[in-house]
Amino acid sequence: MLRRISLRAILITGAVLTAVAFTALVGFGSIRAVRSLTIATSLERNQLLAQELASDYEQFLRLHLAAVQTVARHAAAVPRLDMATLHPLLQRTNSSYDALWGIGIADHTGRLVAVDPPVTTEGKSAIGVDLSDRAWFREMQRTRGPVIDRRVVVGRVKATPTITVNAPILDEAGNLRGAVTGGLELGRVHELAERVRVGATGRASVASAEAVLFASGAPDLVNADVSGLPLWARMTSDSGRVPSYRDPSGAERLAGYATVPVVGWKVWVSQETAEIERSMRDAYAPLLSWLLAALLGTVACAVLLGLAVTRPLRAVQTTAAAIVAGDLERRAPERGFLEVVGLARSFNRMAETLRGRIRTERENRAQLEAALEHYGALAARVAGGDFAARVEPAGDGELAELGRNLNRMAADLEQQVRVLREASDEAQQARARLRQILDSITDGFVALDRHWRFVYLNRRAAEVVEQARRPASELLGKVVWDEFPELRESRAWEEYHRAVRERVTVQFEQHDPRLDRWFEVRAYPSADGLSVYFTDVTERRRAAAEVARFKLIADRAGESYLLCNSGARIVYANPVAAQRLGYTVEELTTLGVGVVDPVFSRALVSDLFARAARGETIPAFESFHRRRDGSTFPVETSVTVVELEGEPHLFAAARDVTARKRVEQQLREETEALETVNRVSRVLSAELDLQRLVQELTDAATRLTGAAFGALFYNVTDERGESYMLYTLSGVSRERFAGFPMPRNTPLFGPTFRGAGPVRVADIARDPRYGHNPPYHGLPPGHLPVVSYLAVPVVSRTGEVLGGLFFGHPEAGVFDDRAERIAVALAAQAAVAMDNARLYQTEQRARAQAEAANRSKDEFLATLSHELRTPLNAILGWAVMLGRSQLDEPARARAIAAIERNARAQSQLIEDLLDISRIVTGKLHLDVRPVNLAAVVEAAIDAVRPSAEGKRLRLTASLVPVALTGDPHRLQQVTWNLLSNAVKFTPPGGAVDVRIEPRGDAVDLVVQDTGRGIAADVLPHVFDRFKQADSSATRRHGGLGLGLSLVKHVVELHGGSVTASSPGLDRGATFTVTLPVAPLSERAPADEDVGARVETGEADTVSLAGVGVLVVDDDAETLELFAAALARRGAEVRTAGRVADALAAFVERPPDVLVSDIAMPGDDGYALIRKVRALPAAEGGRVPAVAVTAHGSLEDRLRALAAGFQVHLVKPLDPAELALTVASLAGRAGEP
Repeated sequence: MLRRISLRAILITGAVLTAVAFTALVGFGSIRAVRSLTIATSLERNQLLAQELASDYEQFLRLHLAAVQTVARHAAAVPRLDMATLHPLLQRTNSSYDALWGIGIADHTGRLVAVDPPVTTEGKSAIGVDLSDRAWFREMQRTRGPVIDRRVVVGRVKATPTITVNAPILDEAGNLRGAVTGGLELGRVHELAERVRVGATGRASVASAEAVLFASGAPDLVNADVSGLPLWARMTSDSGRVPSYRDPSGAERLAGYATVPVVGWKVWVSQETAEIERSMRDAYAPLLSWLLAALLGTVACAVLLGLAVTRPLRAVQTTAAAIVAGDLERRAPERGFLEVVGLARSFNRMAETLRGRIRTERENRAQLEAALEHYGALAARVAGGDFAARVEPAGDGELAELGRNLNRMAADLEQQVRVLREASDEAQQARARLRQILDSITDGFVALDRHWRFVYLNRRAAEVVEQARRPASELLGKVVWDEFPELRESRAWEEYHRAVRERVTVQFEQHDPRLDRWFEVRAYPSADGLSVYFTDVTERRRAAAEVARFKLIADRAGESYLLCNSGARIVYANPVAAQRLGYTVEELTTLGVGVVDPVFSRALVSDLFARAARGETIPAFESFHRRRDGSTFPVETSVTVVELEGEPHLFAAARDVTARKRVEQQLREETEALETVNRVSRVLSAELDLQRLVQELTDAATRLTGAAFGALFYNVTDERGESYMLYTLSGVSRERFAGFPMPRNTPLFGPTFRGAGPVRVADIARDPRYGHNPPYHGLPPGHLPVVSYLAVPVVSRTGEVLGGLFFGHPEAGVFDDRAERIAVALAAQAAVAMDNARLYQTEQRARAQAEAANRSKDEFLATLSHELRTPLNAILGWAVMLGRSQLDEPARARAIAAIERNARAQSQLIEDLLDISRIVTGKLHLDVRPVNLAAVVEAAIDAVRPSAEGKRLRLTASLVPVALTGDPHRLQQVTWNLLSNAVKFTPPGGAVDVRIEPRGDAVDLVVQDTGRGIAADVLPHVFDRFKQADSSATRRHGGLGLGLSLVKHVVELHGGSVTASSPGLDRGATFTVTLPVAPLSERAPADEDVGARVETGEADTVSLAGVGVLVVDDDAETLELFAAALARRGAEVRTAGRVADALAAFVERPPDVLVSDIAMPGDDGYALIRKVRALPAAEGGRVPAVAVTAHGSLEDRLRALAAGFQVHLVKPLDPAELALTVASLAGRAGEP
C-alpha cells in the first residue's frame, strides 16, 4: 500500500497526522480534566445526599425501636400478658407515633395476646395470631435482643411499604417472656426520597436488603426488583461508591450511595450523565478554536518541508530505473541535502559493484553445466543396480570433491545391501523358532496387525476357535470384528482399543457365551499391532464363588465362628469373632483355641472329637471368651464336628450373652431397689420429725444410687417467715463438710434449686458448665472428691422447690439411668413427706399472720379515721361559721383558704388510697412518653415551694436536662412525695437539696434534707405500706404512710429503683431514685409541659362571652356549680340532668362545647357521646366534648378519649380549670 504513495505525500501526511495527534491529545486531556472535575463534584454531592438520607432513616428507625423497647420494659413489669392489662399501654403508644400503624405483644410461644388495633385489615381478630415462624421472632429467641425485620412488605397490610420493629420481654433471669412487635409505615422514607432534587433528572431511591425498591423519586420504579441490575451487585460489593450505571430505560446515571446499617437498606442519589455533560459543553468552545488554529499552521509547514526533500530523491529514482533497464553506465546526480548527496554516492558505488559481479556469474555457470552432465552418468548406473560403478572427478575445487563423495556413497550402498540380505535370512529362522514356542504354551495367543486383521494363532488359540466351529486357517488376514461381530458389544472392544490408543497393557476377564467359558485376557500393544494372550479360568472362578458364598454367610452372621483342627489350633475365624476378641482374622488363625476360650483345653477338644465319633449329641454350654486386652465376656457356645479335606475339625458358634446377663442383673437390682423404696416409703409416711425424715431418705438414696456420699439441701421457714437452708449428709461425717459454703447458683447447682429436672454428669471436669464461677472455679480446696455427679430437685405438689438431693462419687460414669430413676422416685416421696411435715408449721404461722393482720387493720382504720376526720372537722367548722355570717372579711378569706386546703388534702388522700388499690390489684399502669426529667422535677419543686418558704426552709436544686421515657405525671408524683416528706420532716431553718446526677445509661434523682432523719430499725421498712416511723397517738406528723410505698412501686414500674439512707435521728435523710435513660435523641421533646398548672389569675382572665356550653350531670349541686362558674365568665350555659334532655338540647340548638358526667342513671356519658358523634356535623356531631368524672384511672381516661371526648377531667375539679379547658376547646384560651 505504501509503495503507491510518494515520499512527499508521506512526509506531509506524517507531519499533519503528528500535529493532529498532538492537538487531539492536548484537547482530549483538557476536556477530560474538565469532565473529571465536574463528575467528581457531582458524585461527591450525590454521596453526601445519600449519606444524609441514610442517617435520617437510621434515626427514624431507632426512635420507633426505642418506643417498642419502652413498651417491652413496662410489659416485663406486668405479672400477666393479656389484652385487658396491656391494651391501654399499646393504644397509648400507637396513638403517640404517627408512623406506627399497629402494635402487639406476643407471649413466649409467639402468639399475639394483646394488639392495637385489635382487628386485622380483613376485620378478623388479631388475638391468637401465631408469629413464631417469623424470622425476627426466631432471631429474638436466639439473641434475646431487639430486632428490626429487614423485610419490607408492600400491599399485604398497608398500601404503603411497612416493616416491623420488635423488642423482647425478658424476666429477671433474662429468659424470653414474650415480644413486642410494632408495624411501621415507611411513608416518611418515601417522603424524604421524593424531596431530593438534583437538577432536572436527579432522584433518590431506597431499596430493602432483599433488593426491592420501595421508595424513589421516580414513582414508576417503586416495587421493582433491583437484584438483577449491575447497580445492585456493585453497591453490595466493597467498592465504596457506584460511579455510574444504566437505569431500566437505558440512560446512564451518576450515583452516590450509603447503607442504613440497622436494616441493610441501600440508599442512592443519582443524576443522568447526559445532563452533567450538557453543563460542560460551554467550556469547550474557546479551547477547540485555539487548537484548530495551531493545527492549520502546522499543516502549512509540513507541505513546504515535503517539497524540499522529495525533489533530489526523484533524480535518484530516475537513475535506478535506467540501471534496471540495462544501462549499467548511468549514474545519479549528487546534489541537494547532505543526506540526499550521500544516498546518490552510495547508489553509484553499488552500480559499479553490480556490474563486476554479473560478469563473474556468467563464467561460473558454464563450468557447472559441464560437471553435472559428467556426474549424471554415474547416477544412472547405480539406479540400474550396478553398485560397483565409479566415476573420475571432473573439474577442480567443489566439483572435484562432489565426484569423490559420489564414489564413497556408492561403496557404502553396496555394503548395506550385503548386510540386509544376511539379516533377512536370520529373521526367517527366528520366526520359525517363535512359532514353535507359541504353539507349545498352554495359553492361547493371537497376533493382530494395525488393521485388526489376524496375523497368527498358536495351537491353543486354534483349538478354542475350532470349538466354536471356525477353522483357524480361514481367519488369517481377516478382521477380527468382522469374523466375531459379537465382540463389538463386549468389553474386549473397549479394552483392545484402549491398549492401542494409550499404548498400555490391559488385562480383563471375558465370558464366551458360545463355549460357556471364562477367559482371562492380556493384550500388549506394539508398533505392528496387538498381541493377545488368553487363559481358561472357568474352574478357578467357580471355586472362588463357592468360597465367597461361604465367607458372605459367615461374615454377616451375628455370632462368632471358630474352626479348629484336632490339635486345638484355630484355622478359621469370621470377622465377628475377630472384632469381639480384639484381634485381626489373620492373628486368630495363629492362636490355639484355648487362648480365646480357656474352657477349650486340648483334653476337652479330644473328648469332643471322641463323643462325636460315638454319635453323641454335644449340648450348648456357657463359657467366657477372653479379649486381647485380657477382659472377658460371657458366651453361649454350640459345637459341631465336621470333616474337611479328610480330617476332622471342630466348628464352634459362640453367641455373646452379655446383654442377657446384664438384664438379669438389672432385674435383681430393681427388685432390691423396689423393696428398699417401699421400706423407705413406710418410714416416711410414719415419720413426723423433719430432720429424722430427711436423714432416712438421704441414707436410702445414697445406698441405692451407688453414691460414695450424698446430701439433701432443703429450705425451712422460721416463725418470722424468713427462709434459710439446712442439709443432711450420708456416707461422710458432718465435720468433713462443715467448713464449706452452701451451694450457690452455679450452672451445675442452680438448675436443681430452680426445679429444672435431674442433672447427671459422668465426669464434671469434662462438663462445660463446671469450673467457671469464682472464687474457686470448681470445688473448694479440701472438698470431697467428686467425679460422677447426680442431682435431683425435691418439688412439692404445688410446684415449689423444697430442696435438692445431691450425690457424688470419686470415679467416673457411676450413675446410670437406674440411679437417676431411683433418685427421682425418692425425691418425689421426700416432697410429699416434707409437705406433710411443713403443714403444721404453715398452719401455725398462718394463724399468727392472721392475728397480726387484724392488728394492722385496726391500726390502719384508726389512722384512716383520724386522717379523714381531722380535715373534715376544719371543713365543717369553717363552713358552719361562714353560713351563719359570724366572720369578718379577713377571717372569711382564711376560712375559704382552710376549706380549700383541707378539701385538696382529702382529694390527695383518696388518690393515694386508690393508687394503693391499683398497686395491690396490678392495675396501676403508666402513660409512657418521652420526658425531660429536669422539667418534671422543676414542676414538683414549684408545687412544694410555698410550703418550704412557709417553714423558712432553704430549697436548692441542681438540675441537668436528661431525656428518658416514662409517665411524666407519675414521675412528678414521685418527686412531689419525696419533696413533701422532706419539707414535712425538716424543722424551720433547715435545708432541702434536689440533684439530678447522670451516670452512663442511668440517672440518679437525689432528695436530701437536714430533717429528723430515720432510725436504723425503721430504715428497712420505710417503703412498706401503712408503715410510719411514729404511729402512736402522740405523733407530730399526720399521714397514712402511703407516699413512700407509692414512690417505690412507680419507680419500679419505670424499671428503676429507690433507696433511703440516714446517719440517724435528727441527722437528715437522703432518698435516691435511679432510672434508666431512654435510648432517644439528646433532647427530650417538649410537646407537653408536665409542670403546667391552672393559675387562678390566668383562669380569671379567660372570657367565654358568646360560647354556648351544655353541662350534663345527674348531681344537681355539681350542675349548679359548673353552670355558675362558666356563666360568671360570660358563657351561655344550658344544663341537663339526663342524656335524653341533653339530646333534646342538641336538637334545639347545638352547643359550642359539651361538658358531661360519665356515671349517670340510665344512659351514661359514653352513650351520650356515641349518639352525639353519630349526628351530622351541622347538627353538632363534631362538637368538642369534656368528660368530667370521679373515675380517674388511666384506663378511664383512655376509654373516655376513645369514646369521642377530647378532654378527661377528674372530680373534685377546680372550676377555674374547667373554664380554662372550655376556653381552649372553644378557641378562646388566649383571649381576655
